[in-house]
Amino acid sequence: MFLHQRGIDAKFRDSEILAFFMVSIVAIPATRRFARRVVVPHVAGRQRTIIIGAGPAGGSAAETLRKLAPQDSVTLIGDEPEPSYSRMAIPYLLMGNIDEPGTYLRKSATHFEDLGIKVLPAKVVSVQAATKTIAFASGETLVYDTLL
Repeated sequence: MFLHQRGIDAKFRDSEILAFFMVSIVAIPATRRFARRVVVPHVAGRQRTIIIGAGPAGGSAAETLRKLAPQDSVTLIGDEPEPSYSRMAIPYLLMGNIDEPGTYLRKSATHFEDLGIKVLPAKVVSVQAATKTIAFASGETLVYDTLL
């Protein structure tokens, strides 16, 4: 009943609901805190959303954001060279019951690209909330409107 009151459709999976609430918890206080500040998105009406952490939760959050805001720019940042994998599948891999590709959470190598989600393999070294800027180990920076 609580989810229905919040306008969340019952057809969402648990991971999508969790990602929705993760985004809500991060976004709502930020909105209240910066209520007087005008944020100008990169493209009018299009928010630049950055998700730090390309693991299971980050991937699920990116997919959910894509469903909820298809026009927004979504970037998933992670420093692991391997695709997102299920940690729960590792014992089955070690026992030889499955191969390494069986541990991957997304079956296609282009899954996020197909959804219009940019995956950036990089290590974040700092986040400057005041300027909404992320700094990478390479020295490059990236500006965001919303950070998760």
